[in-house]
Amino acid sequence: MDAPASFQKFELRAPSHQNAVEIFDGKWASDLSEVCPGLRAGQTPLFTHDPRPRDAARLLGANGRLDGMRVLELGPLEGAHTYQLEKLGAASILAIEANAEAFLKCLITKEITGLQVAKFMYGDFSQYVANTNEKFDLVFCCGVLYHMLDPLGLIAEMAKITKKCFVWTHYYDSKHYSGPPPEERSDPRYPGVTMYTVKYGNTDFGQFWGGNRPTSVWLDPDVIISAFHRAGFRKIEIIDKSPDHPNGACFSFAASDL
Repeated sequence: MDAPASFQKFELRAPSHQNAVEIFDGKWASDLSEVCPGLRAGQTPLFTHDPRPRDAARLLGANGRLDGMRVLELGPLEGAHTYQLEKLGAASILAIEANAEAFLKCLITKEITGLQVAKFMYGDFSQYVANTNEKFDLVFCCGVLYHMLDPLGLIAEMAKITKKCFVWTHYYDSKHYSGPPPEERSDPRYPGVTMYTVKYGNTDFGQFWGGNRPTSVWLDPDVIISAFHRAGFRKIEIIDKSPDHPNGACFSFAASDL
């Protein structure tokens, strides 16, 4: 059987970072030209312009830095935020990614940017969080909570391994939700909580960056904040709330138990 048109086993051109990027041609989100001028990849400026890692450092680090901190990053996508976390002084970063293509793109990013303290691992981070005995100074939870089948369970498990968590997530708002109508349901583990089950479309699409299950659960913002409080994060600072985000209402916050 011939290899897919998007993949070739051998490269005949002289070695370059662009060759590596083009293994996943047309499948990148991040604009790598921010850190490697002239490199053609995605269009989203996540390496230097995205404020979320800096927000985490400002509210959960010291003097706007993450110096000496052990960071767990959930779902690094292509390593752009990982790059920022390292530049902000993190002593170590464990970044766990379940999407095979995204994981390999993270390794390409690591080679291009010369990351030194970041370690990428391939697998389901929810399994890691639930079973590890490791403790972290910060969990960076950006763009993943709304991709979980059990987001409330993840929140409870995160509280066992850290006292500081940065979160950016979409939330359910019927007035600002443009996707297929979600299914409302409840879960006996979480009495009184309404959950909104969202079905993914074509997960084979080259730019699918969702979760590793056919569906995910979205929650009301108040439910999310209450879950962090119940888990033991006593201090919640809302950083930004954007109900009109084109992909659905979203907000970011810093949660801590200090």
